[in-house]
Amino acid sequence: MRRWFSFIGIVALLMAAVATSAPVAYGQIDIAQEITDQLNQSGQVPVIVNLALAARPESELNDARLVQMQRAAIQSSQSRILSNLDAAHISGVKRFQFVPAMALTVDATSLKQLASQPGVQSIALDQLAHLDLLESTVRMGATLAWAAGYTGNGQTVAILDTGVDRTHPFFGGRVVAEGCFSSTVAAQSSTTLCPNGQDSQTGVGAGVNCTTSIHGCDHGTHVAGIAAGHNNTMSGVAPSANIIAVQVFSQFNSDSICGAGSSPCVLSFTSDQVRGLEYVYSLRNTYSIASVNMSLGGGQYNTNCDAEPNVTATKAAIDNLRAANTATVIASGNEYLDGAMGSPGCISTAISVGSTTDTGTETVSAFSNSASFLSLLAPGEVIYSSVPGGGYGDKQGTSMATPHVAGAWAVVRSKKPSATVDQILTAFQTTGVMINDGRNNIIKPRIQLDQALNQFTTAPLNNKAMLPMMAKPGTVTPPPPADPLQNGDFEQGHTADWVENSTNFPNQVLTNSGLPSGVVPQGGSWLAWLGGTNSEVTDLSQTFTVAASGGDYLHYYYRIGSQDICGYDTAKVLVNATELATYDLCTSNNTAGWVGASVNLSAYRGQSVTVHFTVSNDSSSNSNFFLDTVAIQAAP
Repeated sequence: MRRWFSFIGIVALLMAAVATSAPVAYGQIDIAQEITDQLNQSGQVPVIVNLALAARPESELNDARLVQMQRAAIQSSQSRILSNLDAAHISGVKRFQFVPAMALTVDATSLKQLASQPGVQSIALDQLAHLDLLESTVRMGATLAWAAGYTGNGQTVAILDTGVDRTHPFFGGRVVAEGCFSSTVAAQSSTTLCPNGQDSQTGVGAGVNCTTSIHGCDHGTHVAGIAAGHNNTMSGVAPSANIIAVQVFSQFNSDSICGAGSSPCVLSFTSDQVRGLEYVYSLRNTYSIASVNMSLGGGQYNTNCDAEPNVTATKAAIDNLRAANTATVIASGNEYLDGAMGSPGCISTAISVGSTTDTGTETVSAFSNSASFLSLLAPGEVIYSSVPGGGYGDKQGTSMATPHVAGAWAVVRSKKPSATVDQILTAFQTTGVMINDGRNNIIKPRIQLDQALNQFTTAPLNNKAMLPMMAKPGTVTPPPPADPLQNGDFEQGHTADWVENSTNFPNQVLTNSGLPSGVVPQGGSWLAWLGGTNSEVTDLSQTFTVAASGGDYLHYYYRIGSQDICGYDTAKVLVNATELATYDLCTSNNTAGWVGASVNLSAYRGQSVTVHFTVSNDSSSNSNFFLDTVAIQAAP
């Protein structure tokens, strides 16, 4: 059994002082020592400002006018406070929409100004969370749930993580929405990982995984596969559920933060997690969102941490979701703690999850944080799931236990859509297999999905069989239609699936070497390089049959790099002879990175078609059109 003990405690020193640092009088508000220490060290510090507003979860207001009044009060309070600050001394303002708080980076001058504002309740460090990452496998009665017809159909699981490879065949086009919330903070050497280079992005391509050259950037795809993956040989917990992919991590380029010799690394600001939770909440009327998965955290809390200013905004966002009947499921952490857990799992209204072993007598995993206020246990050792680029791998940790619970939530909701968070939690806690943690004799339930479902149906499930989750299932629902387009990520190199034609570079349209400086594949090692100079004409084509249902969009990522003026060099996407997309390859249209795009193929359902990606250049300046991660999907 392989065990990779990584990402544990990367920011433990940053987080350890959360519950113990003595406050310092700073204006009219006590400021935590960790804020002033960081301010003295770097001259600036990212903080979360909690507003002095008595806000309630919106679903409890029961009146659209009251909801609008509360949102207006939040916006008004934010504006009033910001107007009283010297703009030259603040940066990176993040205004939350539903939560009475905001985030910004301050220096000593603006921190003093903030502390004197009457509308400020408290000021907390915008803390960093790490991935709760190790390596893993599983046991729980999910195959019995599938056999009974409960697979998460009609439900959605949101994954707040390092992004998801939406084109991975394990997801079958079920990534229905994407967002990115990531921050550039010079004082901490962090840069945004959003594809558009900004601190936020939504829409197709926004939630893509960060580059896998940085350790941990395969994490979100693996987690999403455990919650809701499916192919012909294995399945995640909710194989029919949809996925919302939300990337909430930033890249850090400092060894002082990442650890000696460990930069670059990825960590997540609390403010970006809150923005991600607000984004999911904003989609509550578009999708039936059963759960949010957060396999991240840090710090050490011996009791529920609701009173800590650093989780005030996060708790408000979680409470909004819970009142809207969406559970926020969070890893307890991998720091070997036998009487504490990390944040934000320590929040009382979150569903915290620890890990159990998978071989021999089932026990709590040695690395898993354990505490009396832990909600649930789930398998978390040697879990085999998807990784970016179309492949699979195994990992272990509370990161892997958590999506088992998030996926199970969707399965229960597919049986009982009206089931509340409290009802489902009670079912899991009362029907689970009770596991004693030998380190502290705390007994907690390991989720047993088939038995929990019996709380919501009169026909008991057959409980004689229990198969491994991420192995060949017995009876399962039919998989989503397979992607008819082959080698869409180009990782198989030159194959007969793609026909490559170039006037100047024969058989070099697909490549994994010789790329221009700064250009790397969107995923994996290969991409398609179309264009050049000297009257270059490039065509990359593939013929396939569009499914009669379930795959209406040709999705792809492109990147433009041109030295020419507009109007001369062109890239096109054609189906048969019909032009569906055109790109003017010129300097003003150059992209800073990869951009996701889709074309609609619904008019070709059931038909054999040939898709062409073409570039035509004149004889002057160089123009390139890079292409990667092409797939047929159900949604744009």
